Amino acid sequence: MHVSLSFESWTDGERQVKTLVDGLDRWEVHCASRLTVTFSDDIESTCLDDAIRLQVVQAPRALANEKMGVGACLWDGSIILGTYLACQPRHSFIGCGVVELGAGVGLLSTLLCKLGARKVYATDLAKVLPLLQENADVNGCAGEVMEVMALEWGVDTDHLVRADNLNESFGASAAGTRDAYPDLVIASDVTYHDNEASMQPDTVEFVKLCRRLCGPRTEVLIGLERRSGSVRDAFIAEIRKRFDVVSMVDLRKVRGFPKDLVVDHIDVWRLRLHSTCAKEKEKKKNQKKEKKKSAENITRDRSAAPL
Repeated sequence: MHVSLSFESWTDGERQVKTLVDGLDRWEVHCASRLTVTFSDDIESTCLDDAIRLQVVQAPRALANEKMGVGACLWDGSIILGTYLACQPRHSFIGCGVVELGAGVGLLSTLLCKLGARKVYATDLAKVLPLLQENADVNGCAGEVMEVMALEWGVDTDHLVRADNLNESFGASAAGTRDAYPDLVIASDVTYHDNEASMQPDTVEFVKLCRRLCGPRTEVLIGLERRSGSVRDAFIAEIRKRFDVVSMVDLRKVRGFPKDLVVDHIDVWRLRLHSTCAKEKEKKKNQKKEKKKSAENITRDRSAAPL
């Protein structure tokens, strides 16, 4: 898998077109008002039809908290998690229901639309939604497949009600043929502080919200940037408390993942409520008990039968 970021920027008053291939440069990315992110199986295919090309519209001058905040631009965690998604077999997300928390410019949501998701809810603060909607529009994802909506955690309980409504919408859209939960919950770079000075997001409330959105078959994928040791510790403690299966992905072992994107400051976490293996093991154990019980009943009935 190869990832390239192409964008126009200004250097010494002159417009320049730059391309980053399998590498990260936050400063360059955040200086661009628009860029193209391309995911392809090899460098030669970046211009061919099998490559996935996404337009990202940014608002670099709105990065200040009093304006739009961090949702105004693309961050490393989204690029890393997006690359991980693109490395999965192409059929993996066909027909999936998805919720993205803290979507920002919506790279992950639009990528999953291109990968065949059935329904994607891209959520963020209300002030970020116009930019998020613009990115859905320019990538041809707006409409029945991708829906943009406000969802903020840690302020009051309204976000839990909204989460329940989202869950119900998945069940209704599938006409009762599947659980009323998304198949996938994703988030990236949303635990950059721990509710200090009344700022959002709150790590504990974020994990609670992830848990609220999960059913037995839901997988949670989170890109976590290591900005603060205390925030990371709080995050790990909370996910271990609320989820049955917790693992950090070793990106070095992910087939096709670019070596240049294996970085020390970004983790990818996978969370689930139940282990499929454990459930299967328990099922076989119960079946064995039932067979033993049935055999004992047959033996008892035969011994009690008149000669």
